[in-house]
Amino acid sequence: NQEQKQWQKVPCLKKTRRPVANTVMHRKIPIQRKPPPPTRILPIPTDEEFWTELPDILQAQVTVAIETRARKGKNKVAPELLLWAGTPYLRTSSIIFLFAIWVVVLLIPVFLLVETGVADEVGGWISLLWAVISVFIFVPQISRSSREVYAITTCRAFSSCRTMWCSITTDQVELTDVTAANLRFNRDLTGTIDLESSLLRQRDPFAPINRVRIDRLRDVKDVCRVLSRTLPKEVVASANLGA
Repeated sequence: NQEQKQWQKVPCLKKTRRPVANTVMHRKIPIQRKPPPPTRILPIPTDEEFWTELPDILQAQVTVAIETRARKGKNKVAPELLLWAGTPYLRTSSIIFLFAIWVVVLLIPVFLLVETGVADEVGGWISLLWAVISVFIFVPQISRSSREVYAITTCRAFSSCRTMWCSITTDQVELTDVTAANLRFNRDLTGTIDLESSLLRQRDPFAPINRVRIDRLRDVKDVCRVLSRTLPKEVVASANLGA
């Protein structure tokens, strides 16, 4: 008996009674998962011809611009609908002309610095440096059709340009704020439309004029038809867009 009492004094050898598990408390409660949010369908006419002709990366630029405006909550009155989108059109003759100028600009430093002996030691390096600089001058002009996109919606007109450094710059103007529009034709029979808003200039004489240029359009009629329905009537009449 004394030995049993000594063993019972050891805490690790005492017999402990485990509580009976409550079946109600230990029942597994199913996790109530929230249903996924409904997919938002952007108001983009994917079956229109002007949309299918755009490259995928330019379609993404337009989609991001419309999605950003909707996410900021600026479309409280009515959703923004895409009416037209396009890219600047460069004719083959214009591209050949730019390449010819590029070749001449690259050859001039070679003859002046290397062949004539003006700079024997560093002439080659200067020519190589000028060749690298000329890439950033002429390539953006030649590749405009794959980097720039213009769009007209029910709320605004904007241009989205992807630079050589893969950054995107956007210029936009509200259609209701447009105070002047200008249509002119270029030598290659393409059209250019300038949309300007001088409302900020009326409040602040030093404020810049908000301007969007839709440049080098191949089909000017479609753009004029869309703008004649969305711009103020006095602006359409002054710019002669309806004709």
